[in-house]
Amino acid sequence: MSNKSGWQGPLRITVIFAIMVTISPAAAQFGGGDGTPDNPYLIRTPEHLNNVRDYLDANFLQTTDISLSGEWSEGNGWNPIGDVDNRFRGNYNGSGNRIISLRIDSEGNHIGLFGYVMNGRIEKVNLIDVDVQGSEFVGGIAGIVAESVIEECSVIGNVTGGLQVGGITGFSSSESSLSKCFVDGSVIGLEELSFVGGVTGVNFDESLIINSYSHANVRGNSQMIGGLIGWNFMGIVINSYSMGVVSATAFDPTQVGGLVGDDAVGAGTFTNSYWDMEASGRNLSAAGYGRNTEQMTYRYADNTYQDWDFADIWVADDEYRYNGGYPYLSFQEFIEIDKPDIVITIEEQEGVSYVVITWDQVDNANSYRIFASYDPYTANWGDPIETIAGDETTYSEPLEARGKKFYRVTSSILGP
Repeated sequence: MSNKSGWQGPLRITVIFAIMVTISPAAAQFGGGDGTPDNPYLIRTPEHLNNVRDYLDANFLQTTDISLSGEWSEGNGWNPIGDVDNRFRGNYNGSGNRIISLRIDSEGNHIGLFGYVMNGRIEKVNLIDVDVQGSEFVGGIAGIVAESVIEECSVIGNVTGGLQVGGITGFSSSESSLSKCFVDGSVIGLEELSFVGGVTGVNFDESLIINSYSHANVRGNSQMIGGLIGWNFMGIVINSYSMGVVSATAFDPTQVGGLVGDDAVGAGTFTNSYWDMEASGRNLSAAGYGRNTEQMTYRYADNTYQDWDFADIWVADDEYRYNGGYPYLSFQEFIEIDKPDIVITIEEQEGVSYVVITWDQVDNANSYRIFASYDPYTANWGDPIETIAGDETTYSEPLEARGKKFYRVTSSILGP
């Protein structure tokens, strides 16, 4: 066979393979992972957190602190993840990291970092410097949780709504579990029937609150107002406490309580759970055991915190350094840093004398605690009269508010 080209050897054919590597749209929206339980999507930025709403049944792992200040706080602020039509059913693990400066200013329902959680799990999420406002079903972590688990979560800041308002969740139902959670700051319900509580506004249908506490001041309009729970309907509470001020503008005293505002038809189950009658200003509660401050702070009374696990779950604040002598959860860390230099002045405002305390911002601090005492040399300053999260460096109150002459301010990295 002749070859016109003059080539006498075998014919060689070269085939070039092109390999195209593609990145899935989901992977491009996160810091890594594929959303499975063994390889969750990694959350490292506000943008990653915002993208969770597009993958409501996936698994997520937060790997660092995230700040939602700046553009994420503008206008109405954060848009809650999940709603009544598109519920979050996934697993979000915050790994003990913080989400800082969550801001929501909404007239809508189902308001919180998450709006509606159904058959989902949220764990180790810690919200610092929170300011959340909504209408109905309002919470720091979630507006509503149903058949879900919230574990080792915290909220420090202010949560305000019309009704069904709580520091962690506004409404917890259908055998949901809130475990090892705490709240500090304020929780406010504005409607006549407020259903407002330090941890949850409503604990419904065999939902469980266990090993949790609230130091939040709780205020409602008329009824269903409690330091831990506003309204309990067949819910279960175990080894939990509250000590914040509980108040109402106009109310039926039987439905404003130190621990629970109302326990519907007495059908709830309460085990070894307490409220501070002195600190809360409430001698009555629909459920739980009332104790005075001395009994609830270290050294705890024998009839308080009975059968609580102080080996693995709770820590005794035996030096009154971190939680005013009240127990705190073992996953919490209180890192004391430099003490701020403070200036105290007396100012007249509309004929009233005010104590005004100012201090310089301390590097890395995200919380300041103000204490008052009759004795400047005391080893026990008791519980802080105010906890201020964020960058605020001023506190004032009427001079005769406490009749105490000495004040102390501590700075810390507060939270878990």
